[in-house]
Order: sequence, then structure tokens, then C-alpha cells
Amino acid sequence: MEDSAGARRAVLDLIPSDGRATFTRYRCALSAEAFEEARKAQSLTIDDAWACAMVCERALREAREAPERALAVLACRHDGNATLEIVEDGGHRLSSVLELEFAHVEEDVVREEVAMEYFAMKEKLARYEKQFGALSSVA
Repeated sequence: MEDSAGARRAVLDLIPSDGRATFTRYRCALSAEAFEEARKAQSLTIDDAWACAMVCERALREAREAPERALAVLACRHDGNATLEIVEDGGHRLSSVLELEFAHVEEDVVREEVAMEYFAMKEKLARYEKQFGALSSVA
């Protein structure tokens, strides 16, 4: 993704993974400058914002699939923003490996995104039905 100045930035969206279309979402847009600040503050060994986004995605997946090894904590503040902290279990102690600031996505933007996701899913289902025939529910 590019910002208004044409600079590339990595964008991370936190969306519930339980399949519900929810209107609570958080977004972190990591520009090169924002990433450099985070890297210096946290002594990160990651090279750039894209690599940071990939590490965050992998850590969130691991926290979901192996909660005994990793933990993701989203601390929401009264201003609507949040901090995501990735914590790993080192056996004898917990270590914070990454912290990122996320902004609350405005409800009208989320509604638009959910509508686009719904219509994309509806189009995909129509293609499946055209290819394989109508789907029937199992009672």
C-alpha cells in the first residue's frame, strides 16, 4: 500500500478470525519512518516494515494454533486505539518480542469493507454453484 506521498507502507488489519462480520477492527500502517522508530525503541532485528508485518502475522497464527508457546495481547484504550503485544513463552519466563500500535477503524469504513467482503464471498459462491451445481444444506 502507498500513502499520499507515494511511499510504501505495510498495513496490518486485526479482524476477528471466528467468521463473524464484526464492526470492530484495528489497523496499523507501518511506514518506513514508523518502523524505524519501533525498531530502535524495541531493538528489533527485522529489516523493514514488510518483514515486520510478516513476523506479526506468523506470531498471531502461532498464538492461535499453539497458545502454550505464544500469546498475543491486544490492550484497548479508552481513546479507541490499541497496542498489540506478541509474547513468547521461553519455558521459564515470558518475553515480549514485538509491540505495535493500532488505530481503531471508523465504523463507516468497516461497514464498507464488510460489504465488499460479503459481495466477494457471494460472487465466489455463485461461481461454485455455476461450476458444480446448486449447493444444498444438510439437515
